[in-house]
Amino acid sequence: MRRKMWSLLLVVFCAVTLFGTTTHAAVSSYISNKAFAGIYYLKSVKNADGKKVKGYKKVTSTHGAYYLTIKKITKKGKIQFLLERLGRNGSPIYMADTSGTIRGKKVSFKYKDTWGNEGKGTLILNSNKTLTLTTKTTKLSSWNRGTLEVTKGIFAWYRKK
Repeated sequence: MRRKMWSLLLVVFCAVTLFGTTTHAAVSSYISNKAFAGIYYLKSVKNADGKKVKGYKKVTSTHGAYYLTIKKITKKGKIQFLLERLGRNGSPIYMADTSGTIRGKKVSFKYKDTWGNEGKGTLILNSNKTLTLTTKTTKLSSWNRGTLEVTKGIFAWYRKK
């Protein structure tokens, strides 16, 4: 009996040693907090016809803006970021503070914005220091006036946070 127990412990020890206990995914080598932390603006997005539409850096009386702020990327591949959509004249504001785990160069995440809308999305950190964001609303709030929804939006570097 004692011999079986030691054999079982040895097998478990070997399995843990071989397969490891880390749970974080491999992160592409060009991704780091220093390289990506900062504010990005929506440079272009595909509309329903599949044509690219220009985004804007600053809010004016005729158009709004969409920002994505990367707060932090850890060495283990955890990322914290903020999505912000501003309407004309800077109102209404939709914000969602969210996080996820980077797998390769892609992050899957869920969010809940300041108006109560909920959704899910993917963020791709490209090697040319741009971001590709796709979000889909899964639950609309009863007082909803807009969402953070975007399809293949290309976000360009704007400035450090």
